[in-house]
Amino acid sequence: MRFMKLDLRSPLYYEKPVPTLTNCLAAHNNEVPIQPTPEAFTKDFFEAAAELDECLALFGLEPSSAVSLSPDPVNYLQLPTAFGASSIHQTMVNETKVGTRLALPNGLYLFLQVAGAASLNQLVEEAIELQKEGIWNGESLSPILYLRVLSEEQGLVHQLLRPMVGKARGT
Repeated sequence: MRFMKLDLRSPLYYEKPVPTLTNCLAAHNNEVPIQPTPEAFTKDFFEAAAELDECLALFGLEPSSAVSLSPDPVNYLQLPTAFGASSIHQTMVNETKVGTRLALPNGLYLFLQVAGAASLNQLVEEAIELQKEGIWNGESLSPILYLRVLSEEQGLVHQLLRPMVGKARGT
């Protein structure tokens, strides 16, 4: 795995909800009696991303797990707190109502990109390795993880991003 630092200069916006994940979103918000599992969400999320231009999920990490070199992989990623989709056709068109968009904020990130879709177990393994890399390099990481899935010329890729805190640009 190749870890990089990303200096995102302007935010990326994603519309909520992802149309093909409406049932999952409703269940996540307790609007239907069936609660999705993180495994089911991950599978559905990658399937939706294959049909759309780009998808983003935001995961809150348990604070003690987010700074550990050996966090519990079973409980590391739960359901995301938010998710959305972006399309070449809708990104610039929809300056919509407050609360209908999810942003990947500008800032510094520890970043990993991997070709193809991933299972929940693979994502957890990659996220923990990203975290270890940050800790080993003395980085202070926010207890937030973004999963970004997009189609590139060579096919579907997924990216894991952890916001870096307390760092000035260019350091």
